[in-house]
Amino acid sequence: MKKYLVLFILMVGSTTVFSQSALFSTYLKMGYDSVSKQTYVPDMNFSGQRMLSEHWGVFGFCLVEQKTAKAYGGVVYSPAKWVKLRVGIGLEQKPSLYRLAAGALFNFDKFTIFLAGERGKDDVGKPGQNYWYRASAKYQVKNWELGVISWRYHATGLWLGYAPTKWLNIWTVPGYDFRVNAWRVVVGLDTRI
Repeated sequence: MKKYLVLFILMVGSTTVFSQSALFSTYLKMGYDSVSKQTYVPDMNFSGQRMLSEHWGVFGFCLVEQKTAKAYGGVVYSPAKWVKLRVGIGLEQKPSLYRLAAGALFNFDKFTIFLAGERGKDDVGKPGQNYWYRASAKYQVKNWELGVISWRYHATGLWLGYAPTKWLNIWTVPGYDFRVNAWRVVVGLDTRI
């Protein structure tokens, strides 16, 4: 299974290298809870997107953490300049083989709404647990991004980002993780390639 996942990650990664917009993101999830008992969890993401025409495109996404990895790719549909919809399929390391993904991006000048979700096969005895979501609303003021976010396995709270250059964004999410009833701070760095 690991060799298929590595091969799929390489395929998705290589296609997104030639994308119009590629993003490498790394972050650290900090906090203490009764489930993980960890003070920090590192994470790395790579995503890319290429519009092939005015309305259609492709995208890819890869994630690597301490205990899991996943990669998927799919199609992007843009019915208007201010909206992009996407659906994809891919692989994950565990607990199952497949991963389904869908998302929407609404961009109104300096105000952005992002919705994304994923679903995989559940472990035996744990129905309805293998899913992920991220929903955010952000407003840009010069080099700053201010907003709110709800992000499964991370936190629900505030978003604060600062972009000193066009290719670098430093951000943080202080908030509450309702899954494990714990306060967290997520600190990250996004690099546009």
